[in-house]
Amino acid sequence: MSTKRTPGANIGQHHTGSSVDGSGASRLLYTVQEAAAKLNVPPSWLYARTRTDEIPLRRLGKYIRFTDDDVAAIAANGAPSLKNGVE
Repeated sequence: MSTKRTPGANIGQHHTGSSVDGSGASRLLYTVQEAAAKLNVPPSWLYARTRTDEIPLRRLGKYIRFTDDDVAAIAANGAPSLKNGVE
């Protein structure tokens, strides 16, 4: 059975980044705050590394976003090193 789509039916709709099935298991893009929560690091740690291009990211104009692959790559390359509680 085919589904008929109306041209322009999706115009103006905004994807929130949640998964198709609603489980939240996979997202299209994460904000800095969401990625930091997944990585268990402060958002400031991510922001500092985005300014020096030390981590993979996506720039959408002035916005910084991360894919699942970006988050996995950041996690694979290590967490922040803290010496005496200071980065």
